[in-house]
Amino acid sequence: MIPDELRRKLEEINRGPLTTGRTRTSVAGRPGDPIGTERAGEPVRLEDLIAGETVGTGREGSFYLIQRDLGELFARAEELTGEFRDVWVKGRYSLSDEETAHGWREIIETDPARLLFLDIETLGLTATPVFLVGMMSLEADGGHKGKSGAPRFRLRQLFARNYSEEPHLLAHLAKTLRDDHILVTYNGKSFDWPYLCDRAVYHSVSMVNEPGHLDLLKEARRRWRNVLPNCQLQTLEYHVSGRRRVGDLPGSMIPDAYHRYVKTGDARPMLDVIHHNALDLVTMAELMLFILQGGDLAWE
Repeated sequence: MIPDELRRKLEEINRGPLTTGRTRTSVAGRPGDPIGTERAGEPVRLEDLIAGETVGTGREGSFYLIQRDLGELFARAEELTGEFRDVWVKGRYSLSDEETAHGWREIIETDPARLLFLDIETLGLTATPVFLVGMMSLEADGGHKGKSGAPRFRLRQLFARNYSEEPHLLAHLAKTLRDDHILVTYNGKSFDWPYLCDRAVYHSVSMVNEPGHLDLLKEARRRWRNVLPNCQLQTLEYHVSGRRRVGDLPGSMIPDAYHRYVKTGDARPMLDVIHHNALDLVTMAELMLFILQGGDLAWE
């Protein structure tokens, strides 16, 4: 069940109503309120704001796992899945010799279910905890009578509810990455993956060797560094997806928001952070499709 305020923001971003879920009394801050000025009242636990499950118990520790179909958050989820099917199943893509030389042929010839979009949220640029790891991948629907249905995008977000849950989050991620994935990130080769490995070493967590890895930032810079004012993900989001974020929490404010959450136990500001992370994953998928379909940009 999605709170009204988060629903409003998602509808503005999607430029249409959300596809599922019922409304309920809002517990989020009013638009424009700074972090820390949420509506008065008792702290609200994350577990009471967004459906998920506590993974791990006892001495092994735990973290909070949020799993959702993309359609619960994004009105274009079915359309996005259909476009992936057009590229990988129907062969509707356009690759130049230069793009083939940069590894796109290997991507298009793999099973799209191997692609794992990944994005992390941290408390700084170096040597501070990772508290949120977002992942998105195509998973087969259960179908009927044992038959596999059409694939759908599934979101998994691993959230540390306090600083002590970070190593358990990392251990679960390492286990997930033992499967045969190809990572798709934005600046992941320079930031996300090295950061995760450093935090794993700090906590004595055995991380797998780096899987196959497509860093979309490198591709964006190769294509558009002289076309766009910058190659930040939200700049590409505007030009590729035609979307501007409404009420998005700036990355510079995320660490303070998390520290305050740990201190007070009030998880309401975390809804914006979790949404920010999910939308980054969606934008990466849209950007990947845009490239494979031969899209080009011109700065106006």
